Amino acid sequence: MKNRVREPKPETRCGCMSKLHVIFNAVTESWVVRDFCDEHNHELVVPKLARMLRSHKKMTEPDISQMNHMKEVGISMPNIFGSLASQCGGYENVNFLIKDMHNQVAKQRRQLPDDLTSAMAYLETLAARDQNLFYSVKKGREGVFRQIFWCDGRCQLDYDLFGDVLAFDATDREWKTGYENPAVLNPSELTKHWVKVAAEIEISLMTLINF
Repeated sequence: MKNRVREPKPETRCGCMSKLHVIFNAVTESWVVRDFCDEHNHELVVPKLARMLRSHKKMTEPDISQMNHMKEVGISMPNIFGSLASQCGGYENVNFLIKDMHNQVAKQRRQLPDDLTSAMAYLETLAARDQNLFYSVKKGREGVFRQIFWCDGRCQLDYDLFGDVLAFDATDREWKTGYENPAVLNPSELTKHWVKVAAEIEISLMTLINF
């Protein structure tokens, strides 16, 4: 919007003079408290709610490790939080919230490499083990990856020995509703109109076995 003015944020300062001033002493190579004042002109947070302060909310390494292990086996975040709370003797003794757990998971995901980097690293690892492995990457504009193709040595050997193969899908819902027996199809004859073509070259599994 034109000439839009953001509303001012509410003033939260109250002129409290409490402070802690620390300096570094180059002679003794240590930190020294230079000035300290603990006089407040406002009410302090109740001790039982101090854990909710931003400076106090923190997940320890054991908590993060336990959360990751429980998450890997499919336990939901609320149940994980409840388990950690029971270990601490109650929710009031936990120094973080479920939101902090989700933030920790998001932080771990950001530290992981992206899918494309992981895929390329995996292919390079396979290429080091298999000298016959072939893979090709096609990029589009601005270096964006469009296609990735790979074929290991075993697949190439199988093709040299057997050539084209017959494959059938006995779990496809459309075949189950249209035919009593699963159809055996040659993948090389399938087109984008595979339903029509498949109907024309239908071969029942029992007929193929008897043949």
